[in-house]
Amino acid sequence: MLNEVQVAFAREVIDLALKNGCKVAINFTKVDGSDRTLIAVPFNQIPEDKLPKGEGSEAPEGILRVFGDAEQDWRSMKVESINTMKVIL
Repeated sequence: MLNEVQVAFAREVIDLALKNGCKVAINFTKVDGSDRTLIAVPFNQIPEDKLPKGEGSEAPEGILRVFGDAEQDWRSMKVESINTMKVIL
């Protein structure tokens, strides 16, 4: 489980990587206790029909929303549940 500083750092690294065209492999623990690895795609690789419409809603504090490569849809996770993350260049 990540502490407050680690949560802020993880969110910043993931956002920065995605905004700059990199994929990010994120391993996290789901609410049911199982582990999952998700490949988040950069914003410029999200299909046009899946892009947020208008202003959209901001993710709640501590929640990270990313677009999953395999799922081809939006996914959410608690940032504190992240076990590992790897930027894919």
